[in-house]
Parts: sequence; C-alpha cells; structure tokens
Amino acid sequence: MRLRTDERGVTVQIGTVLLFAVLVILLSVYQASVVPQQNEQVEFTHNQQVQSQLQDLRDELLRTATTGSGGSASVALGTRYPVRAFFVNPAPPSGTLRTTPPANLTIENATASGETGDYWTGSARNFSTRGLTYDPLYHVYQNPPTTVYDNGVLYNRFDSANRTLAGQRLVDGNTVSLVALNGSLSKSSSDTATVGLRSVSAATRTVAVRNETDENVTLVVPTRLPADEWEQLLAAEMNQTRGDDRYVRAVEDVSGRSAVRLVLEPATYELELAKVGVGTDVTDTDARYVTDVRGDNASVAENSGQELVVEVRDGFNNPVAGATVNATLVSPAANLTGDNISAGDARSEKHLTGLTTDAEGRVTIQYDTPDDFSLPNQPVAVRVSMDSVPGDGAAFAPGARANLSYNLTAVNTDGSGRGDETDANGSDAAYQTRWDIPAIESQPGMECYSNDTCRYDRSVDSSVSMTANTTPTAVNAPVEFSVNDTDVATFATDRRDTGSDGNATVDLDTATTGVVNVYAASGGSGDALAVEVYDSGGGGDLPGGLSYNDDGQATDSPTDGGSTQSALAFSVTNQFDQQLTITDVTVEPQTGFINRLNDPSGREGKWYSELYVEADVQNGVTDVPSGTDLPTTIDMDTDGHSGASVEAVLSSGSDATVLLYKFQFQAGFGTRDANMNGQAVDITLAYELADGTTGTVTFTVTG
Repeated sequence: MRLRTDERGVTVQIGTVLLFAVLVILLSVYQASVVPQQNEQVEFTHNQQVQSQLQDLRDELLRTATTGSGGSASVALGTRYPVRAFFVNPAPPSGTLRTTPPANLTIENATASGETGDYWTGSARNFSTRGLTYDPLYHVYQNPPTTVYDNGVLYNRFDSANRTLAGQRLVDGNTVSLVALNGSLSKSSSDTATVGLRSVSAATRTVAVRNETDENVTLVVPTRLPADEWEQLLAAEMNQTRGDDRYVRAVEDVSGRSAVRLVLEPATYELELAKVGVGTDVTDTDARYVTDVRGDNASVAENSGQELVVEVRDGFNNPVAGATVNATLVSPAANLTGDNISAGDARSEKHLTGLTTDAEGRVTIQYDTPDDFSLPNQPVAVRVSMDSVPGDGAAFAPGARANLSYNLTAVNTDGSGRGDETDANGSDAAYQTRWDIPAIESQPGMECYSNDTCRYDRSVDSSVSMTANTTPTAVNAPVEFSVNDTDVATFATDRRDTGSDGNATVDLDTATTGVVNVYAASGGSGDALAVEVYDSGGGGDLPGGLSYNDDGQATDSPTDGGSTQSALAFSVTNQFDQQLTITDVTVEPQTGFINRLNDPSGREGKWYSELYVEADVQNGVTDVPSGTDLPTTIDMDTDGHSGASVEAVLSSGSDATVLLYKFQFQAGFGTRDANMNGQAVDITLAYELADGTTGTVTFTVTG
C-alpha cells in the first residue's frame, strides 16, 4: 500500500523564512539610509548649537576685556547620537577648539598729546594677538564649516565662502577697540569643554590720538578674511554719504601676509585697548609709560600746595598696580610728601623713593611752596620716574617711557611777583600778564575757586567777559587770547590792546558745556585759567528754570542681581512758577565706549526701565523695547512699548524735584554693564510748561 506524502507545513516554513529575510533587508536598508540621515541631522543640529556657544564665548571674551573680571563659557566640542536598540551608531563625533598662531596687530601714525604723547608718538605699536578656531569631525554631515573668532569677528569659513555670525568691533565711530587674545589653547573631545578667560589688562582707560603727519592713522589687522569682506563689515564706517561721520577711508590687503590695512580718516580717535588670556602660557603686561593725571602747569601760591597725581600704564594704556615711582624736586627747595612709601625707602624734602602705585596705578605727591621767594613767579620742576617693572625688578620693557616732569609756577598769594620781573620760565619780561580773577568773578554766572579754576553758568548768557591785567601797567600793549578747545568756547577776538589801566577785556563765547583752558599772553609772559562751562537751565526770559542739582551718582540697580554701578541717578528742580512736563530726554556719553542703554528685565517701572522719572504730580516711565544705542533722544510719550510711555509732570516750586534713572549703561565690545563711576554723560531735557511754552536744558552728569 502507498502512503501519501504530507507537505502541509512546508508553506509555513517558507513563509517564515521569507518574512525574516524581508525583515533583515528592511533593517539593513534602515541602517544604511535612515540611521545616517538621522545622525546627519544630529550633527547639523550640534553644529548650530556650537556656533551659538561660540558667540557666547566671544561675548564673554569681550566682557572680560572691559570689566576686568574673569569669565568662562562652555562649548560642546562633540555630541552623542540617540541610543538605538537594534541599530549600530558610529563613535560619537568630536571637535577641536584651538588658538591660532600669534600675529601682530599694529597701530601706526597715532599721536597723543601731553605726557602720554611721549609714548604715543606716531611710531608703530604692535600688539600680539591670536584667534580661535573650531573644527568639527563628523561622520555624516559633509563639509561642515570651520568657525573662526578673528579680532572680534565670528564667522563660518567654508571652502568657497565665509558667513559672518557676529560683526567687527574694531572701529565704532571714532572709537578704536582692540582686544588682544593671549595664551595657548587646544581641546579635542566629544564632550563639553569649559573655556576659562582671564583679564590681563582691562580696558579702563582711553587715550585720544590723531595723526599729526601726512600719514593717516592706520590699523594693520591679522586676519584670514580678505579686504572686500572687511569692507562689508565696516560698511557703516565707510558710508560716503555720512560726511563727518565717516571714519574708515579704505581697506587694503597687505602684501605677503594674511592681514588687511584699515586706513582711517583724519580725526581724533579714542583708543580702547585690552588683553585677555585663555588656556596656558598667558603672559602679563608690563609698565610702558608714566603720565600725569593732575597738577601739571599749575600756579601755586606761597604757603600753599599742589597735588601731583601720577599714573603708571602698560602698553594697552591701562593702569599698573604695584609699580615703583620716585620723585625729585628739581627747584626751588621746598617740601615733597607722598603716600604709599614702602618701609626703608627714602623720604626727604627733595626726594621721595619707593612710592607704590595703588589699584588704579596711581600715586599722589604733594608739593608745598617755600615761605618766600627771592624771585617772583619761580619755575618749579618735579621729576618723576619709575624704578622697576612689577614682577621684573630690573629693566623696563623696550620702548618704555619711564620719566615725566611736572612744571609748576610758584607765585605770591595775589599772583604778583617780587623783585625783578621774570616770566614763569625765569627769563626777563617787560611786565607780567595775568588773568584778573576778581574782575572775572564779578561777572554774572561766574564763580572762581582759585587763581587757576573758575566755573561759568551759560544759562545766564552764552558770552562772558574775561579780563587780563598787566603788572606794572602796560598801556596799548597787545594781549593774545586763545583756548584749547574751540568746541566748548572761543574768544570773540584773538587780540586786544590794553587800556590806560593796563587791562584788556574780551568776550568768551561758549558753545556748549565742558572744560576749556583759556590763555592770555603779552610782554613775554602769560597765564592760563581752566573754566568749567555748565548750564543750569535758567529758562531765558521766564522766571525760574529747570535746574540740575549737581548730584549725579553712579549706582547699582537693586533689581538686576549684579554689583556693577551701571545706573546713573540725578535730580532736577522745577523753578518755574507753573507746572512743567518733561517730554524728551537726550543721553550722550562723553566717552564713545559707553554705547548702549538697556534695562535688565521685561518689567516696567522704577529700577526696571531704561528711563524713570520720579515726580510729585505724575511719575514718568519709558521702557524702550530691546534697549537703544547711544547717543539717543528718548520721547517719553511714544518710545516705550504699550503701557510703558508716560511723561513726567512736576508742580511749580523750588522743592519739586525729579529723579532720573538711566539703567544698565552698556559699553565697549559687547552688551555688558558699564561702571558709571567717573563717567560723564551730557543730558538734554526737553520740557513743556502749562502755558504751552517749550524749552530745553543741557548739563553734564558725572557719576
């Protein structure tokens, strides 16, 4: 008997095998195509993230350069793929963050005035600096960019083009800002790295320079970006239609090296220099020059004294603490005294050695005049020199300017001389020419504090009479008049002849507020007088005025959680006989370094908004969306966002006071708080009285 074959299970087995084969194929396709696509997206997202982190690193670097406090930033050099149960990931991608080789950034043809001009002579000044590059090593993402930090610019470098992420900060108007990056860094990892930053020389000082030759001030900048791309970065500074606001004349490639040359327009520029360390092998700065802060060219009456303030600076124009300074009185014999003298160092009537600069890089020397003089108007010379560089104890750095001289004039109490008449330099003079302080102080709006300092309120009148006299009386003698700052004031004429009383009077026409030195010279001698011009807002023909109470104060907002005194508070008083509304506020820092006003929060009100006015009738507030660049004029009625635009209203009466808070002044290279201590800000208030009369008042507030 034949048995039938049973093949009923074969179909199931074959189906199972085929299904498994299809599954393997699908998994293989997923592994070969979908997983790489997903990983590529992970890598691309990581690259976007690290670019943002490098922008944070750039901002932190620039903040460190300004504040002097250290900082840090985290950079995810690599990333991780998502965990997959049935699929295989390659090794985590990594990246390398490293410093570029050092190269010199050079400032050429920059000349300063005064003792600082002994260092900034127009000769080329070199500053060694580095850049930073981030190179990713991805498995799937093809041709990712190298992200580069280069002299303030952050950009992505591709094979065929560059894409800017953060623009240049080298030239901003007439401010030239340089941050030299020092040290060595190289980190390669797939993890997150913390990059520490150390302030070596914080940008706490600015120096005004200009070209005094036929050659323009130029910057030679080491960079991999070509000149045409720097022209795009500097477009705002090169705009031909801006006229006097145009500061960059040309950008040129430098032959034979990776650098561009920025040729600046003839103008006065504020140099703002700093040095920041990263990684290892960070080098400190050394003392480069000594300069005068106060006291030079002063007249000192008998039985009185004059403070001479000296500052030691490094090559970045910033103060050097702990430097040693000596002082010698050259003539005549009198007393020198000083602070911060180390134990065991010499101290005598004519010599001081071992003076140590404080945290601000300064020492104060007191010169006291002798009891009497054998000659009138004696010249006094005090020579100051640095002994050693901190940490060195021996020689100065090459090119250092280690000496300066204070030139004073010792005069009798009434400004006259004794015996034979000589000028301030000891040479024969036919007569002495001096400012007539009693006559000047008798002018409305003028008050004088000494023989060399007066203060004038230009709200009384834009012009004030200045009188110079001659001793002995010189009739029909030509007296030459001049000023050091024509932007603040000018004389109506530069020459007047003396009358029968030996006096010559000329009008000083003021244009704005500020300090101007005025000079009178005749007969081989002359005199200088510092005049501080301010405006109290007298209100013209109207009774009273809106007056500044001269109480400016740098303060810290209690709401921002920081400690920097980045707010500015002051008060004004409505002296009109009617109600007054403040409508507009103009804010113009005298230092271009202070370049932004931005509140620290999203709330409105006192200590939260850019502008808050505390008044007795109606408080005013203007919360400007996203802050505002400076200088600026804030319209209190329209410039704030919804609900944050209210004008301030003051009642009449001398006791009605308004407090103005300017929040979160920001400065320099990036958006970080500025310390407003010692910073001068020009304020213009526009107001409207109850009868419809409008007016403005301008004054300077110093924190």
